[in-house]
Formats: sequence, C-alpha cells, structure tokens
Amino acid sequence: MKKEKKMGFLNQIPKIIKFPDFKKKEQKEEKTPLGGKLTWIRSFDGAKIYYAYYIPKDKSKRKEKRTIVFGSGWLAFPMIWRRQVEAFKNDYQIITIRNRGCFGSELGKSTAKT
Repeated sequence: MKKEKKMGFLNQIPKIIKFPDFKKKEQKEEKTPLGGKLTWIRSFDGAKIYYAYYIPKDKSKRKEKRTIVFGSGWLAFPMIWRRQVEAFKNDYQIITIRNRGCFGSELGKSTAKT
C-alpha cells in the first residue's frame, strides 16, 4: 500500500510563484499571480533585487502617488502579502520586495552583517 503524499502549502509554492529566468541577460517584466509586474533593480554592490509592483487601473488614483511598500521577514514567501495587495491595489501603488538572497534576489558582494 502506497502512502499518499500530503499536499501542504510548501508543496504548492512552485505552482504559486514564478521564479525569474536567470539565463536571460536582461530581465523583462513578468506578470505576477495578482496582476502586478515583477522586475528588478541593481543595488549599490551590483546585486539584483527583485520586486513586484502594482499600479491602480484608475488614472485619477495614479496621480495621487500614494504608495505602500511591503517587505517580508527573512526567507518569507513573497506571496505573504497577497491579501493586503488584493485589498489595496486598486487604491494605492504597491511594491513588494524580495529580500537579498531570497526568491531570486541575489546576495551581492556586501560585507554588511545583520
């Protein structure tokens, strides 16, 4: 008799999150599961730091330029803010940052310790 695999949340992560394609020289923006865009910036030491951003579809709300930035704890799953993003994305610009060394963001060459 075979044991059934339990489908816990951690087993579903690869289905929920889309990891960046590291073979590409220049990363293009990719869509996120919540309708935002995933892209990256270079930090002071050259590391790619990935972030997702969401812009309200209503143009009048874009002009107000109210932004909420969500940063997760160390090694936290990037979709930890999904409920907040869903609640606020129509009224605010939203940025969710993927920490250094986590979920596609590079560690870089910084010698800073935390």
